[in-house]
Amino acid sequence: MILLLHGGITVQVAGSMEIPELLLPPLIKLLIFQRKREKGKQAYGTVVQALFKDGTPDLEFYQGLISDLESNNSILPQKTRDTFLFLPYEILRIFPTILSFSSRNLYFPEKYGSRNSGVQDPPMVILRNGRREGNSFLFEGGYRFDRRGYLRIDGVKSGIIPYGQILEVRNDGMPAKQVNVLDFKGLKIPSNEDPSAARRLLYIHEHNEIVILSPETFRSSFAQRFLLDRFDAEAYRHSLFEKGPFHRNQPYMAQADWTTQSGGTLSLNMRGGYKIEADLSTNTARIPGSKEPVPFNYHRSIYQPNGTMFQVPSKSTPGARFHLVFKQIYLYF
Repeated sequence: MILLLHGGITVQVAGSMEIPELLLPPLIKLLIFQRKREKGKQAYGTVVQALFKDGTPDLEFYQGLISDLESNNSILPQKTRDTFLFLPYEILRIFPTILSFSSRNLYFPEKYGSRNSGVQDPPMVILRNGRREGNSFLFEGGYRFDRRGYLRIDGVKSGIIPYGQILEVRNDGMPAKQVNVLDFKGLKIPSNEDPSAARRLLYIHEHNEIVILSPETFRSSFAQRFLLDRFDAEAYRHSLFEKGPFHRNQPYMAQADWTTQSGGTLSLNMRGGYKIEADLSTNTARIPGSKEPVPFNYHRSIYQPNGTMFQVPSKSTPGARFHLVFKQIYLYF
């Protein structure tokens, strides 16, 4: 069995497939060390509901939670039971479909990303490190609010960024409210709204920062949970917060139906003429649609006649985001 996996996937199963541990530590840690439900508490129906409180007002900033678990210094909940996940070989045929769930963003509807605004606004932009300069307030990236309430961007793509509403939120547990004047450290700037503009601006009072929200993000549970219903300072400070509302591309996986080898080149052949050529001497692979060879980490296991498995030390490539997984099974008659 040979698989080519793209790094960063959220694999939800392990067992007979025995994917190397480095591919799936965050979620597996959570599954094994999940908190024991207390009697009388809500019973959860899915993993994301149990771990991330999906569908509740206390939804976790799960991208940050998973990222933090990758650290060796992460503190796990107390272990309450052993959890074993079994992956039958037959399910590998539909594993690419299973992987599609890893690209879902829990803060948005399932079809998120299919109806972006005509100008292709990014989901969210945070204007940081504001400072007063004359009668304007400047931010990183060439953004500035002038005294007439226009949000401008200077540089190659200079111009005015229209907005339909300005809201302000404070770190006091209260919801955001619409304002007509922004007070930047004593510099009062009036709101200059454009009724035809769909994007909103949110002023984070304690930080003197502006968050630009696209229409989809403004309506999402992401904005409601962490910014609008109440300001979540802890989530906002996380390094991944700004990437929270961005759509994630579906992970890549290919399983070879048969292989051929010529010298150091291993060809992964699939039905329909799809083929990947992996150079085992350089740990690079040619993938259809990719102009340049991509580096990969190589993981190999061999099943012995006595039923045990011999794990060959993995061959890692710095910066590689793909993983070539090779399982060699000998059949004796």
